[in-house]
Amino acid sequence: MAENQYTDPVEYDRALNEWHCELACVVDVVDHVLEEVEGPAWLTSAGVVCRGRLAHLVDSLPFLKR
Repeated sequence: MAENQYTDPVEYDRALNEWHCELACVVDVVDHVLEEVEGPAWLTSAGVVCRGRLAHLVDSLPFLKR
């Protein structure tokens, strides 16, 4: 697990928010790619599982509670 390199809580919150936004963008890209995929059933199934896990990570990101 990566260590927190931020000593300023505001800077940490900003970096965490940026990371969350980038992860949400990845979910959107995966979703659009999956709409275009035509191939074996295992490929689309694997993509759906990955999309679901990515969406879960975005939704469950633990922001600092103050």
